[in-house]
Formats: sequence, C-alpha cells, structure tokens
Amino acid sequence: MISPTAAIQKHRDRLSYVQLRVEDKAQTYLSLSPTRETPTTLPALLDLLAPRLPDPDALEAFVDGLDEIAESILANFPDNIFWDLDYLAGALTRAGSPRQIRLMTAMVVDLQRGFGRHSILAFRYVHDFTLGFDWCRWVKEDVQVRQETGPFDWVFLLYLQKRRRELEALIAENDEKYRQLKPGEIRNPFVFSREPDEERLLHEALSQAGDIPVVSWEVDGLCQFEKRYGEARVAAAQSLNIPSRVVQNA
Repeated sequence: MISPTAAIQKHRDRLSYVQLRVEDKAQTYLSLSPTRETPTTLPALLDLLAPRLPDPDALEAFVDGLDEIAESILANFPDNIFWDLDYLAGALTRAGSPRQIRLMTAMVVDLQRGFGRHSILAFRYVHDFTLGFDWCRWVKEDVQVRQETGPFDWVFLLYLQKRRRELEALIAENDEKYRQLKPGEIRNPFVFSREPDEERLLHEALSQAGDIPVVSWEVDGLCQFEKRYGEARVAAAQSLNIPSRVVQNA
C-alpha cells in the first residue's frame, strides 16, 4: 500500500508535468492577484489544499480535476490570459465525495468544450466563468432565491448548460446578436473590444478597483454580486478608451 507521503509526491509530480505544459503552451499566463504576476502553480495548490482532503480517493479525484480543467482550458481557450484557478480548486475540495468532485470536474470540462474556441459558441477566454461575471449576472436575476449559490455550485453549472443550449439554438437560427460565425472567427457579443491587449488592460484595472466578482486568485476568495459588475466593466472600458468591438454580429 502506497504511503500518504508517497501518494502526495506522486500527485505533485503529475501536477508539475501539467504545470510545465500550461506554461509552455499558454499564449499568456498571468494572475490578477495584486501580490504576484503569475498564478499559483498547480503543485502549490495541491500542497495548500491537500490537508482538506484526508480521504485518498477524494485527493486523487481532486488531482484528476485540476489536471483535466487545466488541460481543458489549454485546449478550448488557447488565448486565455488570466489563469488563476485558486478559487475553483478550493471549490473542488468543497464539492463533497470523490464522486461529487469528479462530477463537478466533468461538468466544468464539458462547459469549457461547449463555450470554447472549437464550439459553435467560439468564445475566446474563460474569464467570464472563472472571474464570476456570468455568475453575478445570474444571481441578480433572482437574488432572493440565488444569493446563497456559489459560482461553481451545481445549480449554477446546470444553468450554464441550459444557457449553452439556448445560445446554440439562437446561433442555429442566425440570430441578430448570436449569428453563425465564419471558420476561425471569435465571438464577441460585448460592446467593447476583447482583443488580448485590451482584455488584459481592462481586467487588470477592474482588479485594482475591486470590480471583479470572484477573487479567483484565493482559494477562499470573496464572491460578491451586489455591485453592478457588468456595468462597471463597460464603464471601465470606456474610461480606458478601449474601442468598440469589431462588428461580428451585424
């Protein structure tokens, strides 16, 4: 029987390999943390969170989850800029049993495939998911019912699957806002440009101003929906003179 120490080292070695792949393959690899430029590494997340998972099966499910989620971002959001996975990793430890951790991982990975660059939706970044902009907007639609639901809780992940199907249906109909894209096109339904330079400038400014809904760079980061984060993002884009988006959905 493998000892706990040997098991941790095995997991650390595996995540070290994934970490090297991410750093090698990612177009940009940055953190929104005010105290560091690059994200917490996957092995460091393991060391930080392993004490929360004394069950070896749960720990293995957690490591599998980190591996699969990081690889999925690489595959489906190759232009992703901000790679803070601390809060998402913490959410995995809070998912419950080993089976529940694996189910959460599978749902997150499936959503990444469904919204990513190789899908009909063809979004460029995972930021709106990991930074909580999608979650914040959803909570505000029914605060009394949804205010206790976290950004990676099962209820919200199920909603995102439903929203994905709704958007796919709109695209199939060549909707005015969500039209069918040409091969290689990237979808941007926002009023401001989300080219990489502007995306970085905008979200670094939002982080400095405290206008990010989910503090994704902390494992127990603050999650807030009370502010008008979507409107703050539009206002920040205007104040930074970020140009209007290229008209893709005309």
